[in-house]
Amino acid sequence: MSSIDIAGNQNIVGDHNVIHVFQQMEGAARRQQQDPRHMLRVLVLLAAPVTGPQPNTPTPAWLDLHAEWQHLADAVRRSGAPIALIRLAPPTLDALRFALSPRAVEQNLAPHVLHVSGHGWSEGLYLEDAYGRAHALRTADLLALAQDLPQPLRLAVFNACLTAAGANAAAQAAVDGGLARAALGHTAPVQDDTAIRFAAALYAELARGGYPLAEALARAQAAIAGQPDRYTPRPFGDLSVELGGLPAGEPLIADGRPPGSLPIPAADAFFGRGEELVALAEALEHDHRRVVVLSGVAGIGKSALSVEAARRNAWRFPGGVTAARAYDQSRAIKERLGDVVGLSFTLYNLSTLAERDGKLNEAIELMEQVVAIDKRVGHPDLPSDTRRLESLKRERKL
Repeated sequence: MSSIDIAGNQNIVGDHNVIHVFQQMEGAARRQQQDPRHMLRVLVLLAAPVTGPQPNTPTPAWLDLHAEWQHLADAVRRSGAPIALIRLAPPTLDALRFALSPRAVEQNLAPHVLHVSGHGWSEGLYLEDAYGRAHALRTADLLALAQDLPQPLRLAVFNACLTAAGANAAAQAAVDGGLARAALGHTAPVQDDTAIRFAAALYAELARGGYPLAEALARAQAAIAGQPDRYTPRPFGDLSVELGGLPAGEPLIADGRPPGSLPIPAADAFFGRGEELVALAEALEHDHRRVVVLSGVAGIGKSALSVEAARRNAWRFPGGVTAARAYDQSRAIKERLGDVVGLSFTLYNLSTLAERDGKLNEAIELMEQVVAIDKRVGHPDLPSDTRRLESLKRERKL
């Protein structure tokens, strides 16, 4: 069992990860009677590290990527286009490597489009490691992913700051390095809502309209009409790229979550507690740790932290993750147990008095009731109370 004190006011990283991602997608496709092999497949990597790469290093600015995913998914649903929107979990380099692996290509499940949202800089991107810490991914490491691809991706979209700010930035490098035939990036900080609306409109034009990238870009521009030019992503590479041949169909949304009952994050989202989230991820990584206890004063955020940790680490448990609240029933439970335990305590004292007065039969009857209560509520005194009852019975035989 692990304890973390709260102070102050088919899915494992590795080869199984790609299996889980595509099994989850195919499961959703079967339920909706869709075939992702005949859809525009968009792999979405949303990275929001909770700490810096090392202890006491700066944490990247907070991003509400849950809201971004919801907005992107909603926009794709409204498009009515045959788009398979697939969220990659966890948002790590290893998971991305396997999602672009030869196995995915052989099964015709590799993405047409790679959509990355998070933080960037002029020479790379910030992903997450398996525990949620920042992983500074340099462009050269990103381009190494192209080595296993039989052909470049059709398109890479980088909704991150400074991803088009020079030859070493992600967008241009993705084209020059053979990762994608075309790429979109930003030369300035990204306005999230604008970038989401633009991307959803672009994917709809590519999938439903069958337009080449240049025309799809122009049409998607209408979705952000009136916004400053700096919010328009900069294109690189072959703008004649088109998908073509996609049948009509409805969107497919695969959010990467295993089955379960985790609550949807609140509108104000979860913020902070990065070190605790990393510690919880490290604890949950080990199969031999069956229980993790969060302790702290009332109202400090233990419940919110536990739900956020469960949500961020759900990929470790492909069989499912669930949440249950005992608080609402705890008072009634305490009252019921309190009454029973109080009765047990009274019966024990009466048995002691009866034994003192030489009334062994009465003492035994009272202790039998105590033991019965112990068994019913799982009281820790059951062994000692049982021994006392047996001792009284032996004394009666003498």
